[in-house]
Amino acid sequence: MKWLETSPADYDRGIRLLTLGRIDAIKREIAKTYVQPGQRVLEIGCGTGTLAVMMAQRGAEVVGIDVSPTMLAEAEKKVAAAGLEDRITLRRMDASEIERHFEPQSFDVIVSTLVFSELSRMEQQYVLRAARRLLRPGGRLLLADEVVPEGFWARLAFHTVRLPLVLLTWLLTRTTTTTALRQPDTLLREAGFRGYTVASHLGGSLRLILARPVEAVTSGPSPAAETPEPERKREIATCCLPCT
Repeated sequence: MKWLETSPADYDRGIRLLTLGRIDAIKREIAKTYVQPGQRVLEIGCGTGTLAVMMAQRGAEVVGIDVSPTMLAEAEKKVAAAGLEDRITLRRMDASEIERHFEPQSFDVIVSTLVFSELSRMEQQYVLRAARRLLRPGGRLLLADEVVPEGFWARLAFHTVRLPLVLLTWLLTRTTTTTALRQPDTLLREAGFRGYTVASHLGGSLRLILARPVEAVTSGPSPAAETPEPERKREIATCCLPCT
């Protein structure tokens, strides 16, 4: 989701409006279900720091990166207010730079919310391949973003609902967005991941996707045996029906 930079307050209000508040539920689920105490987490596009604070409160060590100094300044305020300076490191950095700044296999979890839809397809593939190299054995990637649903009628419904929301968001917050992800299953597979949709909102157009490097899936126990129940809701590579 690509925003014209205005202010942190507009950013937070805008994404809540455009997702009808569902992004907050997704962030809570990420922190509660998929981040464990002691894990090292990289958040790509940390924005105003809401999710970084949630994950650090769970006991994780979080590195949050963002290209916007305005967003990072707001994130620093949230981190200080929560007293989590010892658990959260914030760095100004473009997503394409992560492999140059972090050691291979240095993170247990990599998280990104409403960022990949900002990137071109080539940039998405580049960042995903870099993320795969940064994950430790057994590590996982969590992506939350808008997704264009499969099927003509689903796409028509998506665009019919989304267009008024985009317009309303612009009128109220002066922020805007470009497009949603297309075929995230193919994108992940090309980058060497196997992905599953673990949460789905707004008719399947807002999803939380969990992905693991293919080598981790094929060399370890079977996915059904190793994956906790919340992670087995739907493998996006084999099913395109929206979750309820």
